Amino acid sequence: MEEVGPGHAGPYWVEARAGGQTAVSEVAEVEVELSEADNDDVGPGEGGDEFVRVAGGTIETPSGALTVETFLIGRFEVTWGEWQRVRAWALENGYSFGAGQGCTDDHPVTEVAAADIFKYCNARSEMEDLKPVYTVNGDPKWNSLTAFPTKDFSADGYRLPTADEWNYAARGGQQTQGFIYSGSDVLDNVGWYQGNSENSDCPLMPHAHTLGTWPVGLKQPNELGLHDMSGNVDEWVWFLGFMNRMVFRGGSCLSGSAQAEVGASLQLSPFISRVSNRGFRLALNNGSSKESVGEKLSLALP
Repeated sequence: MEEVGPGHAGPYWVEARAGGQTAVSEVAEVEVELSEADNDDVGPGEGGDEFVRVAGGTIETPSGALTVETFLIGRFEVTWGEWQRVRAWALENGYSFGAGQGCTDDHPVTEVAAADIFKYCNARSEMEDLKPVYTVNGDPKWNSLTAFPTKDFSADGYRLPTADEWNYAARGGQQTQGFIYSGSDVLDNVGWYQGNSENSDCPLMPHAHTLGTWPVGLKQPNELGLHDMSGNVDEWVWFLGFMNRMVFRGGSCLSGSAQAEVGASLQLSPFISRVSNRGFRLALNNGSSKESVGEKLSLALP
């Protein structure tokens, strides 16, 4: 059995790796078949294609009870390297969406509108023989710049987390300790924000200052093992607000500390908002066949 590293969620943390191996925690036994996967550990700053299953339930927040069903969410923000890999396949297979921005493969992708992300999710789903989540008139590759997609809640493909899922995961789910930020009451421990993101290798406004993104996973994770839920880049989530505006959460390397609080959010148009400090992380329905296509999966059990 593999030891659980510092900053993880105590005895409830189970890690399942490729090759049909079984990992057993102190309180639970889990068997997950994962084939043909890269079995290397993912270290700080390396990112990686890793998902955490978040056990559903209800937690109390300052704004009331928050209830979600079990789902999977990316341990890291989607990186520039991941974005380029999927987009290259997408362009060869009939998709068209924004190029995004980034400087090194381990930094989060930025300058992506929600409309770009929908198609990225669909393209990656098709790459891995999963069912696309977003369509316009049944078409997962729609070309309209203004059409807002329908979401298939039953599809097993990649998607944005809902606003409630993101909020629940950022707070630590059933393991929440009620922190102000995701994983700590001290933002410097868990996130990159205006107060500590200077001297970045990827400055977002280089002519004005050196504030910028940092490689994903450098800061300590939250109770569920999720990195950068506070800071680094604002993250788009699925929520239709006033006039079909969408929500992004978590704050960024350009934000003050208030925007990095787990309860903070802002709304913008999903079509025109390609901004240098905005990115996203992926989610999947619980039971998605993602679990059998050869990726590392970690389970946060109640």
